[in-house]
Amino acid sequence: EKPAPQKPSGRGTWEARFAELRQYKETYGDCTVPNNYPPNKRLGSFVKKQREDYRLHNSGKHSPMNPERIKRLESLGFAWSVTNREYYHDSWARRFDELKQFRVQHGHCFVPRTYPENQKLAYWVERQRQDYRNLQNGKPSKMTVDRICVLESAGFHWSSKEQKQLGIPPVPTAARAAARPLSQDPPGLPGAEEITDADVAEAITEAVAHAEANLDEPDHASV
Repeated sequence: EKPAPQKPSGRGTWEARFAELRQYKETYGDCTVPNNYPPNKRLGSFVKKQREDYRLHNSGKHSPMNPERIKRLESLGFAWSVTNREYYHDSWARRFDELKQFRVQHGHCFVPRTYPENQKLAYWVERQRQDYRNLQNGKPSKMTVDRICVLESAGFHWSSKEQKQLGIPPVPTAARAAARPLSQDPPGLPGAEEITDADVAEAITEAVAHAEANLDEPDHASV
């Protein structure tokens, strides 16, 4: 989990929370504060309320939101849409952030099933693949179209067998990883540039229609 940036002085005022949000942005590069953000729950609640106030404002209803606040929040790159960021609100979001960090480090998303550095992430990755298979087979599943798009935007593969097919070597042990230069990329892969939230949002917009079509496609083999 992300540690909390140092909080400025102030007692529950909009300005104090905005200053905390600005510092969060300076620290992490985005404003996607989870609703339940243990290091600073007030900031998570503040971000959620800004979106609620914004919807009321746009609906012509009474709201503390005003053009000045909108302009200031947008100057930080604040995202008003909850739909494209709903996966930030729970433990799924935290694991996805860890997956992005794994990709930055290794250049791919093939987390080993046995991964002492973060075994919870390894279990989570396997769970996503199982949920995806269940969804495709019409079984109960927590997988959604949004999550499919988000994972695929990060370069996620739905079968671990694809790692060998793509010629991607296994993740080295901790001892080997320590000896390997950080700049070395796995053979055949592009540089492990960090995936930004803007990339994720754009990928969702482009891929959601395609994903829905695939999910709705009839199974011709069963006809």
